[in-house]
Amino acid sequence: MRFWKAHGSLNDFVLVLEEDLPERADPSELAVEMCDRRAGVGADGLILVDVEPPEVRMRVFNPDGSEAEFCGNAARCVVLLAHEILGENVNRLRSGAGVHEVTIEDGTISVEVPGAEVKEVNELGYEVRAGVPHLVRLTEQDPLDPDPRLRKAASVIRDDIYGGDINVTFACPVEGNVLRVRTFERGAGWTPACGSGVVAASVVYLEVYEGGEGSVEVKTKGGELKTEVEGDRVKLIGPAEITFEGRWLKLREDPDN
Repeated sequence: MRFWKAHGSLNDFVLVLEEDLPERADPSELAVEMCDRRAGVGADGLILVDVEPPEVRMRVFNPDGSEAEFCGNAARCVVLLAHEILGENVNRLRSGAGVHEVTIEDGTISVEVPGAEVKEVNELGYEVRAGVPHLVRLTEQDPLDPDPRLRKAASVIRDDIYGGDINVTFACPVEGNVLRVRTFERGAGWTPACGSGVVAASVVYLEVYEGGEGSVEVKTKGGELKTEVEGDRVKLIGPAEITFEGRWLKLREDPDN
């Protein structure tokens, strides 16, 4: 079975075309196998891709086999695959979170995240829907070099309080509309970057400090991203890279794959 390895801000993924997936293959089981960094390809997620220009569709599976509605970094990788490898001109991406307008120019990819907004504020932080649910906590501590107490807090919030059904994002404001952000993700734990977490943190920062709109530069462990918020339109902007193509041989008994 053919696959591509890609990353957005070092958040890495295995990309597989839906048409190449054997009928007997279970995507959740395949995600666990392929994302394994010792016995598999190694990745933060498996992304199934289906291209029907001008639209590209993606399904996101975490390393533990659970399915997520959306992933901002994976979205950029999928758009890049459609344009550069498959040669298709797409301007929309469809995910479990809805339809996203996309553009690509000089290796920089913009993905709109519809409906990204603060849903609730409680004693823990800000609950935000940014394609997937996030609990955003503003902190003075740099989350890119986290104290072990942040990991403990993230684990307690995600698993004990929300039953594993939320991503926990820490955001440290820096002067000049700059944030330092890291997310403890459902089904993956700490990753170098989380696109939806970057969006969620930006939405919270702009609502608290800037009246709800503007642009934010976000520094993650995997690199720098940018967000733009105007009304209900939120864009995640950054690069992506496809690093290699391979074949998954654990399905080699099927001669067509």
